[in-house]
Amino acid sequence: MARNLTLPDNITEEYVFEAFRLVPLLYSTFSATEQEKEQLSVLQSILDLNNMPIDVLFKE
Repeated sequence: MARNLTLPDNITEEYVFEAFRLVPLLYSTFSATEQEKEQLSVLQSILDLNNMPIDVLFKE
C-alpha cells in the first residue's frame, strides 16, 4: 500500500510500513508511547494527503 501513496519528501516507504504496524493500537486498550503517537500522527497526515479514511486499512 505504501508504494501507492503520495508521501511527503521526508517520509520513506519503510517509515510508513513501520507506522502501519501501530494501527491496531488505535483500537486497543494499550497505551502508545510518545514515539508511537508521533508515528501514528504522521501516518494520519499521509492518509489525509491521499484522501483516505483510516478504516481503509482494515479492509481486504
